[in-house]
Amino acid sequence: MHQANGRPTFHGRVESWECDFNGHWNTRFYCRSFQTAAEVAAALDGRPNRDEVVVTGRHMRFHRELLCNEAFAIGSFVQNVAGTAVTVHHLHRHGQMLATSVDDGLPPNATLPPLPGALAARVGPRGLTGLADAWRPDPEAGDVIELGPVRHDEVAKDGTLEFNAAIARLGPVSHHVLAGLGFTHEFTVKTGIGRMLVELRYRRLGPCGPQDFLRGSGRLVASGGKSFVTANLLSTHRGTPVALFETCLLAVDLGTRRATEVPAFVLRTPP
Repeated sequence: MHQANGRPTFHGRVESWECDFNGHWNTRFYCRSFQTAAEVAAALDGRPNRDEVVVTGRHMRFHRELLCNEAFAIGSFVQNVAGTAVTVHHLHRHGQMLATSVDDGLPPNATLPPLPGALAARVGPRGLTGLADAWRPDPEAGDVIELGPVRHDEVAKDGTLEFNAAIARLGPVSHHVLAGLGFTHEFTVKTGIGRMLVELRYRRLGPCGPQDFLRGSGRLVASGGKSFVTANLLSTHRGTPVALFETCLLAVDLGTRRATEVPAFVLRTPP
């Protein structure tokens, strides 16, 4: 069982205060759990200093929803991608795949089993196949979201924003960007159409320090059918890009819990 699901690297439970307005586990806590699993995997390999577990990129896919009070486990594997060893995390409930994460930038881990082929087919990019470019936000154009200062404990050993601190900023940026498109709470209440994150890609870009102030900005990258893609950038007040998050979301009929057509106002918004 351990071999099938990976070497156990984290066990958790969904708490009520970690759930979003749809009653589902918030993306931030999936991400926090994957980061913890990466730190545990490093410790099992003789590298217990969690400050040195710095991912340069992370690609996540969300396969099923987790609800309040459900238990889950994460097992980790190693995978060879174009001659480079990457770490793959498999978040599951009794072996049922719920989410996956592929981590770049970590040293090879000899304690992890190889990723089985059956899982390998389900962890790669699907909706996020291209790479969005970073851009320089224009505060005068009103397209920035102020996120406040960076705390001392949010800076990683290499001088970049720690992953959990970056993902905590993604929530408000993404929410404001989607509301700006028209995907507001009022729209969802009126129509019963919500959105569901199915894929997330993180890329570390540049340095930041304590007391740097962060800004966020976002844009629609592509839309069509039942899905759309956004890019969400974190940068300092000096204009230094810090991190880029790309998201692939489905429009969802909350009554049937099935994907539905993307609202017209998203399709009308130019990328």
